[in-house]
Amino acid sequence: SPHANIRQVAHVCFMSLTRAILHGDCNRAKNLLHESIKKLFETFCRKKNSKITVKFVDELLLTRFSEECIPLLLPSVIESCATAKTTFVRTELCRILGALLKRKSTAALQSCIPSMFTSLQST
Repeated sequence: SPHANIRQVAHVCFMSLTRAILHGDCNRAKNLLHESIKKLFETFCRKKNSKITVKFVDELLLTRFSEECIPLLLPSVIESCATAKTTFVRTELCRILGALLKRKSTAALQSCIPSMFTSLQST
């Protein structure tokens, strides 16, 4: 389907643009990128028929841009494990959070563990 190809092109373009902005020195562009990433993640979690794929979120948090996106999105990931619109998204976010906890033992992750349990208890 042509729509799938358009989504793939958009995905690749966003990732390329993200890489270019993060390696650059323009703070305004980085701030706009951070806002865009937060909005895309919110759409992924809140909109039932979101066209944003799990692969996209995986690339942001687990592979390509984890150093930049973990501090930016970690509180939202924890909250969305309990509040995301669909069971599928909640399950995927729990998987991503588990992978983050397993691979990264940073102060940012460790400081969020209490809020993670509070968030998960509310389900």
